Amino acid sequence: MRTIRKGMQSYVDYLLEDIQNAEGNVDDYPNPLSSNDDPVDHFMEIERMVLEDPLNTFGETCGLTREQFPPFEKLSKQQVKKIVRAFYSLLHSWNLDVVIPKKFPEEERYNILVPLLDRKTHIVKNGIGYIEFCEYEPKICPFGSWCDCKEFLDEKFNPAEKGRSRKSKSSSP
Repeated sequence: MRTIRKGMQSYVDYLLEDIQNAEGNVDDYPNPLSSNDDPVDHFMEIERMVLEDPLNTFGETCGLTREQFPPFEKLSKQQVKKIVRAFYSLLHSWNLDVVIPKKFPEEERYNILVPLLDRKTHIVKNGIGYIEFCEYEPKICPFGSWCDCKEFLDEKFNPAEKGRSRKSKSSSP
């Protein structure tokens, strides 16, 4: 298994270069709105995101395909970390970000991020488009035990309990 991972390094190097070349400039992306920083354009863009389904997958937008990414099992931890970091940079270059719990392992992020290439996504010029994976149903959350949606829901719908638990902790010797 060790030789497969070492032999994979040259492919990973090319993939990292492809990811970097796929980084976008949202001003070059065809958008029916002008980007003259007019607040009306900003609100029209928000309305479009809410009312219209995205036309293209993220892969179609940036020019990468899911098939370009090797199976997770064939990569070393270091290779996975490099690809994940490059993928984050790619997303940010297109004014996109993902909502993933901070404690979620970096190695596992690969399996969450790569399928985004097949997901239809709005590209915005004004602000940042956030991609969420969790639907705030702890039982079916893709992050499993790392998900913080249960804490969020407890805090949002039971704020008194949250305050009580803090007080009881602080009053303990």
